[in-house]
Amino acid sequence: MSVPAPLITPFGSVSRLLIWMAKRAAPLTGIAISIAALLWSDFRREFALPIGFASSSMLTALPSLAAIVCVAVGCIVTGIAVPAMVLTHPLRKDAASLAQLCLPTGSVSPEPEVRRTTLIIRRYWVGMGVASVVAWAMAIGWMSIRPDTPLVSGFLLLLGCILLQTASARPTLQRALRSQDPASAGFYWMLLFSLLLQYWVAFWAMYAVVKSIAASTFMAILACWVVLVLVMAVVAMFQMMVSQRVTHGWYPNLLKHLVCLALVLLGFVGMIPPLGARLAAFALLSTASAERPCTILLFKSDIHDTVPKAIVDMHHPSQSKELRVVFPSDGKLYIKESVDGPTYFIDLKALVGTASCPRLGSS
Repeated sequence: MSVPAPLITPFGSVSRLLIWMAKRAAPLTGIAISIAALLWSDFRREFALPIGFASSSMLTALPSLAAIVCVAVGCIVTGIAVPAMVLTHPLRKDAASLAQLCLPTGSVSPEPEVRRTTLIIRRYWVGMGVASVVAWAMAIGWMSIRPDTPLVSGFLLLLGCILLQTASARPTLQRALRSQDPASAGFYWMLLFSLLLQYWVAFWAMYAVVKSIAASTFMAILACWVVLVLVMAVVAMFQMMVSQRVTHGWYPNLLKHLVCLALVLLGFVGMIPPLGARLAAFALLSTASAERPCTILLFKSDIHDTVPKAIVDMHHPSQSKELRVVFPSDGKLYIKESVDGPTYFIDLKALVGTASCPRLGSS
């Protein structure tokens, strides 16, 4: 008599993942350090910092970058997977979920009704992923054309799109299941929450792709949105595939495959210097990139001759202008007033401290 295989639960899969990572600590560490080195190279190139690749600052920065790589892996895995939870949520109590109603990926059913239901549900979910990018494009386009429009108007537009997408689920499910009341109110609330998370995923995908644009030409922007549409379509199909594997029996290697996928994505990001540099900036810069708060340096009163005049605030000589890039390395500060501006050097001994923006003494 054969003994049935033990049931693998989600918590059991986490334990298996930790054991799997412990046995492969050396190669996984090597991959993380390699990605960190690639991000460091992107950072030096994009921020134009004249620091040797084998400098002591680079060697001390690699562990921090490796930690950022690990955190980014977790964020990517969570961000992509969480919106799909509605696909595993039952339409009603003791009823099937959307993932269970669909055919598993790669399988074919002889029943045309099952194929029809699968096609409608898949089209809806992928369409909602693509619609999130379209909604962001509408909001950003409107705010660009009418810059005097309050920011809250853009958020209201996005919220209206999410509510419309949620409302469209009812007629879609009625057509797919041939039922007048296919789902409970709890399911629609779960769908609304999942679509909010999907918009969050779309925002960060949009942020990453936009940062890779070298020139703000019409063709570059058009290509950006085409790539975004394709990315969100792939993300939606991936979510559907994983949810089906989970609902048809827990996917024991899910977490392992997601970790590997995230490492591949991070390696791909590292091969695009603008994206890799922005990711590295979160760990390396005191102020980070142009979208983050700036820093003001406070100088000692007796060594102004060692401070470049170009960065001194003329209204407050004891402090610097608003600096976007402040990178400490080997007893010096590499500073830039803007990301694209010239790089200046200051000895750390010339400082008494730092302050955050806005300028000191401003109203």
